[in-house]
Amino acid sequence: MRPFSATAGTILLGCALAWPWACTLPNNSAFPLAGGASHPYINTIGSLGTGNGQFHYPTGIALDGAGNLFVVDQLNNRVEKFTTAGVYEGQFGAQGTGTGQFEDPVGLAIGGGLVYVSDYTNNNIQAFTTSGSYQYAFGGPGMGNGTFDHCDQMALDGKGYLYVSDQGNNLVQKFTTAGSFQTQWGGYGSGNGQLNLPTGEAVDGNNLCVVDQGNNRVQVFTPAGVYVSQWGTLGSGNGQFDGPDGMAADGKGNLYVADTDNNRIEEFNSSGGFLTQWGSLGSGNGQFNLAIELAIDSQGDVYVSDKHNNRVDVFGP
Repeated sequence: MRPFSATAGTILLGCALAWPWACTLPNNSAFPLAGGASHPYINTIGSLGTGNGQFHYPTGIALDGAGNLFVVDQLNNRVEKFTTAGVYEGQFGAQGTGTGQFEDPVGLAIGGGLVYVSDYTNNNIQAFTTSGSYQYAFGGPGMGNGTFDHCDQMALDGKGYLYVSDQGNNLVQKFTTAGSFQTQWGGYGSGNGQLNLPTGEAVDGNNLCVVDQGNNRVQVFTPAGVYVSQWGTLGSGNGQFDGPDGMAADGKGNLYVADTDNNRIEEFNSSGGFLTQWGSLGSGNGQFNLAIELAIDSQGDVYVSDKHNNRVDVFGP
């Protein structure tokens, strides 16, 4: 870790008169340690392995309406189910190309009693019940409407539409939850509304926020794909990103982004204004080694899939 120092006589962002102190890095960014004052570390779920409740690269993460936590276990080609306290409840999936099988699953979305899983290599979306019973699939490899070149993260809106980050095609595609293609937008580039490796998504009010990983920004669109706004640039300061991936929204309208290569979580208001951040590189409590995806429960607790630490880290509101 690089040395850091606080400027005498200055109260830093996040540096209330309580732990954790925020320290100023050389670029004058605030850096809360081991979870922020407003998001304290609670516990960890999982470890490296192939057994029940273990992971080999956890990625997508989502909660259902009953308070169950679902985690994509990417290299074990399965989805595992837990209570929010981390008690293992079950799993589904296996390696393969057949019905209910996966080759590098990555994304999760839950709604209407179904769990949607994006399969990065099989280029499809599969739907399951929350008990793991296969229902149907849609997609397939390609560049046309409704086909994918490595589908990544997803989001569901309140009207029953599913949005999929089609990473290789640099598109966002919109479907009904039954898999009927509706529209798409994006295209490779760095201009407004263009994308370079779209990843995480979150529905914020009436708009869809998309993590534009290669451009180190978040872009905001209407449900029809009309560009609204953006925020973020490359860097390690407040509100900047280095290879961001996952995204989630809480019940207050705040947005959380997994700033993956900076090994931290950043929180923003609905307009993209920076609020706070936490995390650092490591394997200790509240540290990350590639924070990938997030989910937020009704109490405001934040669940982070910590990919290379092979665990899920849980933080308070």
